Amino acid sequence: MGRGGGAVVGVVRRNPVIDSARRLLSTRFMRDTLALQMGKIVATILSFISSLLVWRLLGPEGSGVFAWAASLVSMAQLLDLTGLGTSTGSRLAVAIGAKQDDEVRDLLAFHLQTNVVVNVILIAGMFWVGRALATTFYGNPTVGDLAAGLALGLLADGVYNLILTALQARRSMLLIAIVGVVNQLVLSVCVIGALLIQADAAALVVARLAYAYVTLALAVILYARVRGQGENPLPGIGVILSRIGRVSARPYWRFGVANAVDKNLAELSVQIPIQIVGIIGGERAVGFLTLAMTGITNVGILTSALFENLKTVVPQAVGRRDFAQLWRGIPRAMIALAVGGAVVYGALALVAPFAIPPILGAEWDAAIPSLIALTPFGVITAVAGVLGPVYRALDLMRGAIFAKSASLLLVLVPGSLLLVAAVGSDPASPEGTAAVGGALLLDAVFVVAALLTARATLPPLRRLAQDAANPPFVKEEP
Repeated sequence: MGRGGGAVVGVVRRNPVIDSARRLLSTRFMRDTLALQMGKIVATILSFISSLLVWRLLGPEGSGVFAWAASLVSMAQLLDLTGLGTSTGSRLAVAIGAKQDDEVRDLLAFHLQTNVVVNVILIAGMFWVGRALATTFYGNPTVGDLAAGLALGLLADGVYNLILTALQARRSMLLIAIVGVVNQLVLSVCVIGALLIQADAAALVVARLAYAYVTLALAVILYARVRGQGENPLPGIGVILSRIGRVSARPYWRFGVANAVDKNLAELSVQIPIQIVGIIGGERAVGFLTLAMTGITNVGILTSALFENLKTVVPQAVGRRDFAQLWRGIPRAMIALAVGGAVVYGALALVAPFAIPPILGAEWDAAIPSLIALTPFGVITAVAGVLGPVYRALDLMRGAIFAKSASLLLVLVPGSLLLVAAVGSDPASPEGTAAVGGALLLDAVFVVAALLTARATLPPLRRLAQDAANPPFVKEEP
């Protein structure tokens, strides 16, 4: 129509919130995170079903004995000072970001050869002294026998984790999510099948071994089929094996040992309180605390996909020297996780007293206070988990090691003395009191460690970001 025709031209107003959400969802980081998260949720559901059966059939005593044996194996793994898991994952992502194909091949070969040697030694050592250690410290030789059986799965677990680390380093996140679901499905089937045949801790050990070697076979087949796909192809298994014995360990040992010490200190921060609780309160107390840890871990699955993605994205950004973007994103992620964690774990504390009795039975009621007491641990590990990929990619290992060492020294000795006094003053429910005390020990250790780690990590990242934004002036020659 002409000017006087009265036509109305509609104006479509865009919603800025919806537009921002669309832009966020269109990023590869968010797509990868969502894929991982969906896989984690499905795996968690499967894990909960099998864990529920374990708790119901074994009760606090049987569950505590198995958890005690698993903890003994975890303590033995602290002797592994190679740091293969975290150091290989970080360096692989940096090498892929920098397009260093030879470095990727050598990293995988070094990891494989070292993993086999170390785990064979650990298995032999557990069979040699595991029973004696359990008898001496716990007065229960069965714990040592179960731990020796569990140790047989270490070799399979190590190779399986290497394959997943390689796929994750090149950001094959959808595939990782599918593998995670299949992995948990196999574990659930093995656990349920074993317990239906024989409901005791020994059956759980057999189930774990079957699961370890079945999933290893599946992972090897998968790697051979998909390793050449995508923009970042990985070396073939034959190529990796051909480098074993020829690759030099010298470039990797220092960083690997630093990662091992850091990882072992983090593991000690969990395992020492569990051991203290077991020594003071017995297997029932360990069972209560382990149930609380399982609840926190299962809720933590809501943020685990973010951490898995950060393990790859952060080192690749460091390889590209994109420090400014890292500095903008890391503090924001920590704030968001602090708020979200407080809401999620607070809801868990409110729901637990109503959910545990009908699901698990009255014999598990004493675990409820320890679960509630452990919720700060869930929040702080969610927030501090963002820092791990940063300090590893920037090789700030010394500060991270100091943070964890200081937290153990500052908290565990006085905390253990207080726990002994508290259990001794509560003859009515010493196991429940011991479990709550162990939860509070975990809270305190991780709060101190998180604060010191942030102090060691964030200022160097800020300086790198500032240097990247303001490069030094170089006067041109006339």
